[in-house]
Amino acid sequence: MAPETPQEQAYFKFREKESESMRDLRHKAFEHVEVVALSLDEVQERKMEARADDHDIQHLAFLFGEFEPRCYLFVVFECLRRLALTGLLIFVYNGSATQVVVGLFIAVISKHVMSEFNPYIEDSDYLCINQPVRRVHAVEQVSRRWRGGHDPAVAETRR
Repeated sequence: MAPETPQEQAYFKFREKESESMRDLRHKAFEHVEVVALSLDEVQERKMEARADDHDIQHLAFLFGEFEPRCYLFVVFECLRRLALTGLLIFVYNGSATQVVVGLFIAVISKHVMSEFNPYIEDSDYLCINQPVRRVHAVEQVSRRWRGGHDPAVAETRR
């Protein structure tokens, strides 16, 4: 292979002048070097250790302490979600079905975002995400059965 660029020419000149002992030293220097591939969990663990050891940000730990380092800004989403569920709903017709539907829509969208990103460190925190949605489904099932038992049209189809 003939050198084409000036960089390649300089490299080949260097390699020609390199002695056998220099070549051996270069190989020995890198023989114990291994490429370490860390899993995502190991990377997150190292980031959490670094975050715990950083004294400059300890006074802000209440903001990001429950989230994994890759989701340290998830607290912004959490604040927006809380504002939407408390402050936004007062602008929807008070006590109407629309207010309930908007609240449920916000809750379901939030659940999907949280399920997609998995921001929490503790796995038990994910139970809190799924509990309200399960309760909504349970209430929906009970209300369908209750309406079905008292609706004359549904009662006629059951006979």
